[in-house]
Amino acid sequence: TMARAKLQEHFTNNIGGGATAFSSMYVDQLRPHVVCTTAEPNSIASPLRWLQDMELCDVTTVPVDETGTVSVEAIVEAMRSTTVLVSVSHANPWTGAVQPIGEIAKAVREW
Repeated sequence: TMARAKLQEHFTNNIGGGATAFSSMYVDQLRPHVVCTTAEPNSIASPLRWLQDMELCDVTTVPVDETGTVSVEAIVEAMRSTTVLVSVSHANPWTGAVQPIGEIAKAVREW
């Protein structure tokens, strides 16, 4: 049986630094899983793609709607027993979209 990975909340302004910590923290687990959105900036998306390309984790990218907002339900549906990180940028400076971070955090904690 696969033990359920302990879900960690990570808040960082620099996912590049977070990616290094992430890869060393979860190296002993079966392939960790990350959830992010299609609205993530390259500073987040690129390191996640690199981790996935290096086969250090699996990444599920959840789409945003026409307003640039991600659905809380879509985030929860994307989660797996091996999910260790949910990355959602709070606000998009180009579109002005503001994500429902409080609702997402609550749903992730309760999952």
